[in-house]
Amino acid sequence: GGGGDLDSNGFVTKVDAEGNIVDFKFMTGTEKSLFHAPRGMFIENGMLWVADVSGVHVFDTKTGAHQKFIDFSSFEPGFLNDISSDGSGTIYVTDTGKPIVYKIENNEPSIFLDSLAIYPNGITFDVENKLFVLAPWRRDTTFYSFNSAGEVKPHYSFQGGNFDRLEFIEGKLLVASQVDESIRVHDGTSNKILIKTTGRPADIGIDRANKIIAVPYITLNKLDFWSLDR
Repeated sequence: GGGGDLDSNGFVTKVDAEGNIVDFKFMTGTEKSLFHAPRGMFIENGMLWVADVSGVHVFDTKTGAHQKFIDFSSFEPGFLNDISSDGSGTIYVTDTGKPIVYKIENNEPSIFLDSLAIYPNGITFDVENKLFVLAPWRRDTTFYSFNSAGEVKPHYSFQGGNFDRLEFIEGKLLVASQVDESIRVHDGTSNKILIKTTGRPADIGIDRANKIIAVPYITLNKLDFWSLDR
């Protein structure tokens, strides 16, 4: 919740595996670290990293307590969006308003990649190939990957457009496509529509244990759960 303004009314809701709201405002900002418009999220080592208008907030996943805020305002970010990590402790953050990927190392932010061929939205880590994969915003259809050394190359080409979050599961890449309102799947050779959604899908998440994909929507004020077993 929170929209896109510096309005200090952002929060994260806790929902159980059946879709029931456990705590509507489970995570909020503090007087010192205001929380405006939560976007992409990523869990690592019991901490939830959340992109906001001018930086990244970190919360305790068990208690919901605010742990720290990492300020990006000196970079004049366009639209801080999605977050990922390879488990090494370094966090990567996309900027959909600029062709940039930032990194956070030892709680210090820096520009890791700039002058990209795309404006990146979603980011995820390909464990099998040890690469990060970026989903492009706008009408770009080429996905790019990069490694920890900063080497960038084209990865996949998808149909659709205005791509949001992407996730790997069982060797396949799932991505939210807003242009055709779908969740698309790529098997390494070709892509197709896996789910025709009921609106423009945003930052998807996957429950790998139960093979469930959670799909939030840009304007519909709802979250759908879909079974990937079906």
